[in-house]
Formats: sequence, C-alpha cells, structure tokens
Amino acid sequence: MRIRKGSKAKVLSWIMTVMFVLCAGTAWALPGGGAVVSGSDAPVVDDRTMTINQTAPKSIINWESYSIDRRETVAYTGQDTSWISLNRVTGADPSRILGQITADGAVWVINPNGLLIGSSAKINVGSFLGSTLNITDDNFNNAGTYSFRDGLNGIINQGKITTTNGGYVALLAPSITNKGTITTPSGQTLIASGNAVNLHMDGNIIDGTGLNEATDSEALGIVNSGKIYADGGSILLFANSAGDHLKTVINNTGVIQARTIATGEDKYKAGSIHLLGNFLGHGNSNTINVGGTLDASAPNGGDGGSIETSAARVMVANNANVTTNAPQGATGYWYIDPVGDFNIGASSGAGEGGSITGSKLGSSLGKTHVVIGTTHPGSINVNQPVSWRSNNTLTLNADEYINVNKNITASGKNAGMEFNSDDGDFPEGPVADPLYFLQLNNGSVITLSGAEATLNLNGDNYNVINSANVRFLDFQFTAPDLGENYALGTNINASVTSRWNGGEGFMPVGTEDDPFTGNFTGLGHTISSLTINRPAAEGVGLFGCTEEGIISYVGLTGGSVTGREDVGALAGKIRSDSYIFNSYATTKVTGNNEVGGLVGENEGLILNSYATGKVKGVTIDDDGLVRSEDVAGLVGDNDGWIINSYAKGAVTGTDTVGGLVGENDGSILNSYATGAVSGVTVYFDDGFTVHNYSEEIGGLVGENDGSILNSYATGAVSGDYAVGGLVGDNNDTIMGSVVDDTYEGYTSFAIGKVSGFEDVGGLVGENDGSIWWSKASGAVNGSMTAGGLVGFNYGNILGSLATGAVTANSNVMGAYAFGDTLFTVNGGAVLGGLVGVNEGSIKYSRADGAVSGGSIIGGLAGVNDGSIFVAHANGNVTGSSTPSKITVETINDDLGYEPLLTDFTASIDGGNIVGGLVGLNTGMIKKTDANGNVTGGSIVGGLVGLNVDSPCDEERGGKIMMSKATGNVKGGSNAGTIAFDYNGPPPATVDGGEGLSFIPVNTSITGSIKGGNIVSGLVGLNAGGKLKGVSAEGNVEGGSIVGGLVGLNAGGQVRGALASGNVTGKNNVGNITLDYTEMPFAPGDVVDLPLTTANVSIKGGNIIGGLVGLNFDSKIEYTLAEGNVTGGNFVGGLVGLNAGALCMGDGAVITDSAAYGNVTGSKSTGAVNVSYNVSDSDEVFEDFNLNLKGGNFVGGLVGLNYDGGIINTHADGNVTGGGDYVGGLVGYNLNTVPEGDHPPTIGALIERSYALGNVTGGNFVGGLVGYNSGVIVDTDAWGNVTGKDAVGGLVGFNDHDSVIVYSYSIGKVSGSTSVGGFVGHNNNGLIENAYWDMTTSGTIVGVGTSNGMPIDVTGLSTPDMKQESNFEGFDFDNVWYIDEGVTYPLVGVLAP
Repeated sequence: MRIRKGSKAKVLSWIMTVMFVLCAGTAWALPGGGAVVSGSDAPVVDDRTMTINQTAPKSIINWESYSIDRRETVAYTGQDTSWISLNRVTGADPSRILGQITADGAVWVINPNGLLIGSSAKINVGSFLGSTLNITDDNFNNAGTYSFRDGLNGIINQGKITTTNGGYVALLAPSITNKGTITTPSGQTLIASGNAVNLHMDGNIIDGTGLNEATDSEALGIVNSGKIYADGGSILLFANSAGDHLKTVINNTGVIQARTIATGEDKYKAGSIHLLGNFLGHGNSNTINVGGTLDASAPNGGDGGSIETSAARVMVANNANVTTNAPQGATGYWYIDPVGDFNIGASSGAGEGGSITGSKLGSSLGKTHVVIGTTHPGSINVNQPVSWRSNNTLTLNADEYINVNKNITASGKNAGMEFNSDDGDFPEGPVADPLYFLQLNNGSVITLSGAEATLNLNGDNYNVINSANVRFLDFQFTAPDLGENYALGTNINASVTSRWNGGEGFMPVGTEDDPFTGNFTGLGHTISSLTINRPAAEGVGLFGCTEEGIISYVGLTGGSVTGREDVGALAGKIRSDSYIFNSYATTKVTGNNEVGGLVGENEGLILNSYATGKVKGVTIDDDGLVRSEDVAGLVGDNDGWIINSYAKGAVTGTDTVGGLVGENDGSILNSYATGAVSGVTVYFDDGFTVHNYSEEIGGLVGENDGSILNSYATGAVSGDYAVGGLVGDNNDTIMGSVVDDTYEGYTSFAIGKVSGFEDVGGLVGENDGSIWWSKASGAVNGSMTAGGLVGFNYGNILGSLATGAVTANSNVMGAYAFGDTLFTVNGGAVLGGLVGVNEGSIKYSRADGAVSGGSIIGGLAGVNDGSIFVAHANGNVTGSSTPSKITVETINDDLGYEPLLTDFTASIDGGNIVGGLVGLNTGMIKKTDANGNVTGGSIVGGLVGLNVDSPCDEERGGKIMMSKATGNVKGGSNAGTIAFDYNGPPPATVDGGEGLSFIPVNTSITGSIKGGNIVSGLVGLNAGGKLKGVSAEGNVEGGSIVGGLVGLNAGGQVRGALASGNVTGKNNVGNITLDYTEMPFAPGDVVDLPLTTANVSIKGGNIIGGLVGLNFDSKIEYTLAEGNVTGGNFVGGLVGLNAGALCMGDGAVITDSAAYGNVTGSKSTGAVNVSYNVSDSDEVFEDFNLNLKGGNFVGGLVGLNYDGGIINTHADGNVTGGGDYVGGLVGYNLNTVPEGDHPPTIGALIERSYALGNVTGGNFVGGLVGYNSGVIVDTDAWGNVTGKDAVGGLVGFNDHDSVIVYSYSIGKVSGSTSVGGFVGHNNNGLIENAYWDMTTSGTIVGVGTSNGMPIDVTGLSTPDMKQESNFEGFDFDNVWYIDEGVTYPLVGVLAP
C-alpha cells in the first residue's frame, strides 16, 4: 500500500490504538465517564450490567469511553422501537465491544477514534448505528437528514449484530470491515464508507443516502468476508474514494443475502442488494470486487429480488454466486453498472469499467436476469462466449457500442436478449443508424434457438425466426406485416425454396409499391440455398424493395437469384433512409439491368458488407439480343452510400460494369473489389457482326458520377471502350491519400491487368472528373488509347502514380472507307505510361512503368493537349513496328486502259512519335522529367516525340518549360517504317488537243522510309513549340535529323536549354529509298514512247546536332551542348542544319549559345545517291547521277547555316570532317538572299562568336567557317586547321558578296592549295579589319588565293596580337575585351 504524505501518522495512530484495545484485557470494562445531555436517566451499573433508561424519543450521552467486555452487558430500557439513544465518545480511546448490547429501540455509538465489535459480541437491538463520523447535537435533535462528518478511523465487526423485524444496521466510517454476521430481517443494512455521510430517515427506514465527501483514507473502503442477512429487506454497501490511491472501495467475499419472504397468504416481500461505488471515479480507481454470494432469490415463493453492483469499475470474480432465482415466480435482476468500457472476458483483459468472464455470466444467467449498463463513455465488449439454457434474459445497455467478439447463445424456450445504446449511432453515413451500436465481430453470432425466444433492440421488439419455429415459412406465405421487425435466431436452410411457386422459388419480400419498412437482422446467421427464378420480374432478392428499414448481420450462402431489373441476392432495391450493414451473399446473381451481387439498386447506406458470388448480365432474353447495364459485384446502381464493403465475385456485362458498383451516383468509401470484370461484346448470330460493344468497364465502378474515397480494385478488367482498373468512366471524384511525397501508401488504387480497345487505363478508362492521390500498378494493354493510369483524360489528375507496363495489342481496330480510300488500323495507336491522351490537367504525378508498342507513345502521356505540371516518367519507352500498323488502299475499278484494282497501297509501322514523357504535345509541360531510355522509329525524343504549337491557344500550345530528360534515346530502323506503292491513274487529257491528246500514263512509285529519323534527347520534332529551361542528359542515337535536345525544330523556340549526352547519327538507320517509273500506254499506231525512271537512296546519319538536328525558321538562345557529336553530312556541335526560310517563324537564329563536344562527320556515314533517266529504245533524253559520301557540312556549332543568324556563340570542341565544308564553328555559312548592300540585313549571319577547337577536313576547311557566302562580324578562331584545298585560319572559302569584318585567327594552318592564315580562298568577297597571328599560324600569307575586290587582312606577331591599338575598328567598349599584353582580344562569352 502506498501511504500519502500527511496521512501516515493518522493511519499508524489508528492501527496502534486498535492493537492496544485488542490487547488491553479487562482494563476497559463498561462505558465510563458518561454525561447525559438529554433524554435519559443516569446509567446504573449492577455487577457486569449497565442499564440506561431512556425517557425521551431521542437521548444523548457523551462518554469518556465506551467499551464492553465479553462478560458485560449494556441494556437500554424504556425505549419504543423508533427511539434512538446516541452514545458519543468524547475521550481519546477507541471503542471495543466484546460483550452484549440490548435494546428495543435504536442504539447509536459514535466514536471518532475507532470501533471494534469483537467476535464474542452480541448486539440484539431494534436498530444499530456505529460510526466514526461525528454528528452535532442540534442536527441529531432537529433534522430528518442526519449529517455525519470528520471521521478518520475505521470500524471492524467480528461479532453478531441482530435487529428486530424491520430494524436497521448502519456502519459509517472511512473504512469498514465485516467478518461477523449482521441480520436485519425485513429491515435494512447500510455500510457506508466516506468522510461525510448524510442519512435520510423516516422513522426506522433509511430512505436515502448521500456521500458528500469521499474518503481520503488509505485503508480499503468496505471489506465483507462475513455474512449479511436482510431477507425481505435491503442491503446497501456504499463507498466513495477521494483519489486514485484508493483502488478498491468494496471487496465482497462473504455472503450477502436478501431473499424474498412471505408476508401473508400469496403475499411476498422481495429483497434487494446494492453494492455501490462512486460513479465519479477516474481511471481504475473506485473499484468494487464482486465475489462470494449475492442472494436475492425467492426459494419459497414470490418473485426474485434485485441486485445492483455499480461503481466506476466493477470486477466480478469467477467464484461469485449471484442469484435472484424464483422457481415459483418471476426471476429478479442483477444490475452491473460501471463507468467506461466493460469486458465480458478474462479479468486480465478487463476494461476501464471492469469485467466478468463469459462462463460466469452464462452460469449467472441460469439463476438471474442480468442487466449490464455502462455510463458515459463506455462500450460493452463480449470477448468470451456466453451461453445459458434458462429462460432468463441478458440485457446490455451500452452508452456507446456493444461489441460481440464471441458468440452469445441462449437455448431456453423463453430466453431473451435486449441490447440498447444511448450514443452508438454510425457517425459517417447520411443519417445516423440506430442499430449500428450492435457490432458482431470476428464471425460471431447471437443465437436464440428457443421456440418462444424474445429479442429487443433499442426498444423495438423483433420476431425471432429459427429452426424451432415455422416463422421463415410464415415470412414467405403469410405476407408478414411489412413494418414489423424480424431476426434470425439460428441458421436457416432454404433449399426447399427451389420447389416453391412452380419453380419460381421464393417470393421477394416487399415491392416497389409496397416496400418492406421494418428491420431485419440475421444476428450473424445465414440463409442457405435460397432460390429465386423470376427472369422477367423487377425488384428481385430476399427483399424486393425496402424503405426506411435496416437489414443487418445476415448472410446468404449458395443458391441463385435471377431477375430482370433491380436484382440482388439480398435486396433488389433499397430506398433512401434504408440500411444494410454487416451482411453478405455468396449467391449467384443473374439479371439484365441494375444487377448486383448483394443489391440491385441502392439509395440508402450499405456498410461493412460484401458479396462473393458470380454476377452475370444477361445479353439475350425472350426479346432477343439486349444490353446488360449497371451490373456489378456488390451493387448495380448506387445512388446512396457504400462504406467499408467489398465484392470478390467475377462480373460480366455489356455496359457500365464494375467489380463493386456498375453506376455510381453516390459515395463509395473504404471499399474494394477483387473479382475479374469482363465487358461482353454482343454479336449477331453470324458470330462476327457486332450488335453491342462493351463500354464503361471498371474493376471497382463502371461509371462514376459520385465520389470514390480510399477504395481499390485488384481484379483483371477487360472490355472495349472506357475500360479502367478502378473505374471505366469517371465524371466526378476519385480520391485517396498517401503517407508522404514518396508516392507510397496510396489508399485508392488498382492492381489488376487491364485490356481493351479504346480509352483503356490502369485506373480509369476515361476521366472527365478528378483523380487525386491514386495509384495503378496493373499491366495495361490497349488498341487505340491506353495509359498506365488513365486512357483518355479530360479532367484533373493530382498526386497520382502508375507503375504497370503499358503495351499495344494487335487487334484490328477497324477498317474505314473515305471515298475510294480504305484505311485499316491495327492496335496500339496512342499509349502513355500515365495517360493515353491528356486534354485536362496532370499535376504532381508519376509513371514508372515501361511503355511499348503503338504509334504515338509517351512515358507519361501518349498525347498531351492539356497541361502537365511537376510530373515524372521513369519507365523505358519503346516504339516497335508491331503490333501497331496502319495500311491504306485506294480502290479504282475503272482505269480506262489497264484496269488495276489498287491505285495506291501504303503501310506505316508502329513506333513513330515516341517520347520519354509525352509522344505528341500540343499543350503545356512544366517542371517535368523523363528518366527512362527511349527507343522508337521516327520522331523520337527523350521527353517529347513531337511538340506542336496550337495556333488557337496562345497560353498553352506546344510549351515545354523547366523540364529535363535523362535517359538514352535511340531511333532504330526496326520501328516506324513507312512503305508505299503507287500506280497512278491516266490523266484526262494531254495539251487539250486531238490525235495523241489522250495518252494514258501509268505512274509507279515505290518507296521506303525506315524508322530512326528525327530523334533527340528531349524533343524529336518541335513544330512551333516553345522550350524553356529544359535539358537532356542521355546519349542519343538515330538515323537522320538527330539532336541532343531537339531533332527537328521547325518554327519553334528553344531558350535556356542544355544537352549533355553524346549524339550519333547511324549510317544504316533511317534509310530512305525511292523508285519512280512513268510508262505511257500507247495506242495501236503509236510505238516506242519514252520511259522515265528515278532512283533515290539516302543513308542515315545526316543532319546531326549536339542540341538540334535541323533548326528550321526557329530561334535558339541561351543554350549549351556538351556531348560529342558523330554523323555523316550536316553535323554540328550545336545544330546540324540551321535553315532560315522565313516561312514559319522569324528566321533561324542562334544566340548566346555554345557547343563543347567534339564533332565528327564520317565519310562512311550518310551517303546520298540519286539517278534520273528519261529515254526510249533509241535515245537518252535526260540522264543525271549524284553520289555524295558522308563527312560534309560539319561544324563545331552548326553544320550548315542556311540563311540563319548565329550571334554571341562559341564552339570549343575539335571538329573532324571526312568530306568538305568543315568549320570550327560552322561548316557552311550559306546566304541565298539576293545581292544588295553589305552586310545584308537578312541572310546568313555570324556575329560575336568564336571557335577554339582544332579542325580537320577535306576541301573548304576553316577554323571558324568552312565555306562562307554570308556575313561574319566580330569573330575569332583559335584552333589548328588541316585540310586539302581552300584551308584558312578563320574561313576556308569566302564566296562572292560575302563579308568578313572585325575578326582574327591564330591557329596553325595546313593544306595543299589555297591555304591562308586567315582565309584559304577569297572569291570576290569583302574582307575588312581582319587579322591573323603569323607566328602561331606558321604562315605569312593571310589569304591563300584571291580574285575580285581588294581585301584588308593584316598579319601580326603574337605580341602585337595582344595590343589593342593594332586592331583597327574593333569595338573594345561594347564588343571586345583585351588584357593588354596578356591576352588576345576576347569576344562574346569569353569577355568578362
């Protein structure tokens, strides 16, 4: 025991006093020092007897001491039974009563020092009160309510206290121990523990007790190991504690008996027993231990009495014997009233409110009705089985919930149960469920097998249906009151229903016009083998239609249910304000519309329920082929709430088919489906012609127009249109949650494999709503549009993830005729790792799965016409030639001369337009990245395959900002091949004349364009789009038009970009071949007409750039390329071919950019062969042949600059060309603008730029430019230059009308002919203010050869090259910088 500070001295003093009293022997004899205050004569002592004669109804005597030895007696005389003699001890000694006290009235002994009634004591009085709490004289004399206060010490009774009939015994103290016997026949025994007690008395009847102040004593409150009898009366043990230190306030191991007695003929008086603690206790304080015997029975007739054990915590011992049994009358009640949770189970698992074992409760129910009620807050938990065979009733009154975790079984014929709750409504539904408080968990059941068993739930009586009565048959045949309540007391075998009603089986309870409005609970029991076979009926199920009713805890096992519309195993339709909870069905269900494994149509609430049976939507009936709509594993059509429920059965149907719900217009929360879902395509009798395609097929929901929260699906899903792993067609909200920003812990997800024709998604087929924090991990296989998360997105996707692989199938999607042209399309047109086609918004989302096949493919989205913000694609993306393919045929049955069935045939293999993030982008992409490797045919990009500006959307179209691609990119010949064969129809006329004016000509064109062209690290083809703040880090490999960042930039903008990977143009990738033949059909009198043939062969490896392959009418600024570049012709460290045609944008302009990598143009790569011939048998009219090997047009920054602007740029890498036109910055600077003023305002311009790398080539080789016909201003070249003919330190060949001003070179120059330190050959071009370093160049010749206009080129020594004054016309204030005597002049980005 823990003794509180300040109490230890008091407790020790009391204990020492009691020990002294017990050992004092005869030192204390009779009471002494008595002073009569009122109402009595003076005490008279005669030998061992003291007589006190009372003269008034109330007397007061103050004693110095009050003790009675075992051989002594104190007798009170002159009393009426209602008189009271108060004996107060004013001295310091406790009272020790070992002898006798006799009286006709009441004797009160008040001693604050303590009271001991020894084992030899016998107190035979009208009534007796012993107290260590004091009372004032005034209160005693004048009040009907007596207030006892200020006591510290306890009372021990070891003797016998007996009152006359109807008398009372009251013991009042902070602690009381009874080891003796207390008998109050037809009277009252009150034992109250506390520091202050109020007694309300009416004569000899205590009609009320109040505890004003709890005890702070550290002793046990009330301990009874003796016997207390009050047959026909009442016994009250009442204790209160002040703090947590007092763990137990009442501990009973003895006998407490208040049996019913006979008071006359057929008259009986029942007894009552109350063990009461304080209900205001906290935690585990204020506990009463119920052991021993509590007996309020009626063994000799009459009704049993009542027993109450109430406290903050009530602990019932397993040896407790509690009875109110009445063999000849009504059994009484035992009330257990704790505060907080009360557990029926082992004491070691007691709740805050205490416990009783299941076996003890069951055995007690054999002898008494039991009522257990918890006070707020508190639930009752049945953690051990409870069973009894008597006719008694178990009542559980919980403040909150009754959790039945183990079985409760009552087998008595008239046994009953009553369960009630004050505040156990379900909080999450649309309306509070008044029966939700009763929770049957872990498969537990409540059994009432008696023929007349009773059940009451929250005040409502239920008709019990069990195998001992015929009420199930009554439920069928007698059309029960549809407003009454029913319960299954046992399992029901309903196999007999298969023979009812001529094979139609069970008649559903309730109809649309007359619904069931009562409550039905199975109490955990099942109805097995139920049969309903009504294929033409509506409202089919165990219940046809319910309204404002509750169905709970029932299972339908086996059997089959068949109907037409509103078909479900448990209910066809439940209307609003109806509930189904904790119920299930394994029944097979078949119907046409609104068909569900549990419910056909739901407008109410379905909670904690499930279905596992197969559900089949009928596609053919007596009327022929039909569509089966709203078919699902749990509910066909949901307009209400579904919470914590699931379905596992396989589901088939044509439209709006779901694993859990077919069509959802309500709310689905914390639910799931695991069954396979199959959309059924309905064919006509020929087995080929389609009657109905399947659409809106989902693993959880077919069509969602409501909300889906924290729900998932795991089954495989297949269908035609709008097919999704979770939802087929989403028009509202799908929401989950995640643990953190690592994309883990999703609560809304789908993991099943999904396959379909069009709009196929791992989570949603078609999305017009919102998807938040959701995940799909199943593999996806589609024909037209498919995505790892969503097939086609018009809505919003936020914080979502797809990890499953996305592939294309080879199904023929269709043959489409337009006039005389027939298009045949095979599967896999548009695929995306997250979304097939996006026209909505994607934010904070990610795709990890690999994507392969198809024609337009992206790691995140196949096509983006919406916005993508902060998104990631990590899976590899592969465009392959199969299974996707498009074939084209032109049909012409009347060609005039030589009828040909086919004019034109073409095939386009899959694998074109492939991107690591997006295949085709016409929308907005911002703050994204793609990290997977990308492989495809043509138009392939590490981030985007094809980026196209939308002229109708200035804000969104074709914009990519703050994004990057890190994977390797490869364009291969094995994907994306285009092959065609054309036979031209004859022309209508020739020259409009006569004679030979109608000469039919057959034109034959056969060609092949292999895949692998237009490939880049970020964007394959950028058509008018804007790229800002982007980067590509992977290596890039392709055929022709290959760039480290962009393959083909047409009319677009690239700003603030970086490409760091190596770029390689492959010789045998992306080859183009073309064969052309034109053969006239001659009339009979015309012979030997000319034949025209042409053949073209272009090998891959041309137009290769470290940043952009082909820049066409586009602007590039603030960019950098770091990787090495290798190709055939038109190869540049930054741009392969920069063409400014002024037909799409503002010209081809490159500013503030640089290339750092080495550049190589290989002679063995990119060969071009062209032949053209027109001849007849006698004469050749035309004959042309071109054979161009690789290695031409190679530049450190740009291979060929065609009328483009290059401003404030530089190239640092070495440049090697196997052919001609090789430059450290630009291979060929070509101006095609007509002659005019110099410099021209439009044309090929290089300004404020330089090259640092060594340059090696054939002819036309320069340190800055190989061949120049444009304008070069404020430039310099530092690298060594090696070539054959026309080799110069700055420019190899400077053509007529070209301009070079304010420029210099310092590199060593080597060549065969036309070799100059500054220009190799100048062909009538303008050169002014030009310089070269004669020392480092190894030559004193500035221009190797020249013809035409004068030139101004000056050779300087190295020291002179570092003096500002030597550079006439150089703008050292704005353009150039020099550290005098230390550096050469520095231009552009080198200038500090």
